[in-house]
Amino acid sequence: MFDLESKITYNTLELNYENDTEELSVDKKQIVFEKIKEIIVQELGVKPEKVLMEAGLADDFGADSLDALELFNQIESEFLVSISDEAATKMNDVSDLVNYVVDHVSDKYFG
Repeated sequence: MFDLESKITYNTLELNYENDTEELSVDKKQIVFEKIKEIIVQELGVKPEKVLMEAGLADDFGADSLDALELFNQIESEFLVSISDEAATKMNDVSDLVNYVVDHVSDKYFG
């Protein structure tokens, strides 16, 4: 049976673990965003400051289907992920790309 002090210590440890997990997730997302930003700048000729999470591939960058295909190929090569045709049709903005990669990339990519 736990006494009050043990419960407080346990809850603090549990809270710290949850915060560490969130921070790791944010770090991964930031790493992926920065690399995807580089790829977008290179492939689409967009100025770096224009690449924001909410920026639309077609709406803000003027990417057509061929541009998107080349972009997806570069992302697949960089992160060693596979983007299915079905998934590709759902990717409209930078955040869609970042979230997809974060969900599918191997932890080995991060070190």
